[in-house]
Amino acid sequence: MNKKTLPGAQVNAKALKKIRDNIQLKSPHPEKVRIIAITKTFSYKAIQEACRQDILDIGENKIQELEKKIKKQTKPRNLKIHFIGHLQTNKAKKAVSMYDVIETIDSQKILNKINKELEKIKKTQKVFLQIN
Repeated sequence: MNKKTLPGAQVNAKALKKIRDNIQLKSPHPEKVRIIAITKTFSYKAIQEACRQDILDIGENKIQELEKKIKKQTKPRNLKIHFIGHLQTNKAKKAVSMYDVIETIDSQKILNKINKELEKIKKTQKVFLQIN
């Protein structure tokens, strides 16, 4: 096995090809479909492998885990990092500085906190709103 390949990556490459083929066949707008690789609990090598497979969106749900993962790493220029899951208000400051997209904003309180932190650093943030 190639040192640059993660265990099971060959199996994942087949599954990824099938997903991409299905997108081309079944989506009315395949060019708009984005695959997000969830790399939580995996090392930075999983992010590198996703990039090698032309997946430039990754999802993480723990700020501390992402901090450890990307510490001393150069983030690929086109890579977009999504925060997935519930974001606690006390973690909003770090989240807006580390993530390109925040999924999901599920309360007015967290929305206000995110907006406050974004204003401080003059950043525009892509977010997903959860509406119940």
